[in-house]
Amino acid sequence: MAKEKETPVMANDNSPNIDNEREQALDAREEFLNEYESRLTERELRLTERESQLDEREEALTAQVTEEPKREPLQKGIQFEFRGNQYQFADDAPQVLLIGGENISQEEITKDEEILLQLIGGRSPLIVKL
Repeated sequence: MAKEKETPVMANDNSPNIDNEREQALDAREEFLNEYESRLTERELRLTERESQLDEREEALTAQVTEEPKREPLQKGIQFEFRGNQYQFADDAPQVLLIGGENISQEEITKDEEILLQLIGGRSPLIVKL
C-alpha cells in the first residue's frame, strides 16, 4: 500500500481578525439593545405613573357622579284665584321662575294678570286648576 502524504492544515491568518470583528459587532449590538431596554423601561415607568394619575382622577370623577344631588324638599305651591277659578302652582314648580329675562317669584306672578294669562292660557304644567 502506498503511503498517503500528510498535508499540514494551515491556519487561516484571517481567523483571529474575523473573530475579533464579530465579537465587536456583537458587543455593539448588545450595547444598543441595553440602551434600548433602558429607554423602554423609562417609558414604561412614565406610562405607569400617568396611568396611576388617570386612575386617581377617574375615582374622583366617579365619586362626584355617584353622589346624589341634594334636593330641596318640595314646598306646596301658592294658591290663587284667576277670573273666578282657583289655581295653584304645582308642588314641583320652582319658587322663582325666569320669565322675560327676569326672576319672578310665585307670589309676584299671582299678582301679574298678564303673566298668569300666559301661563294658564298656555296650559303650563307649573299651574294646576283646583
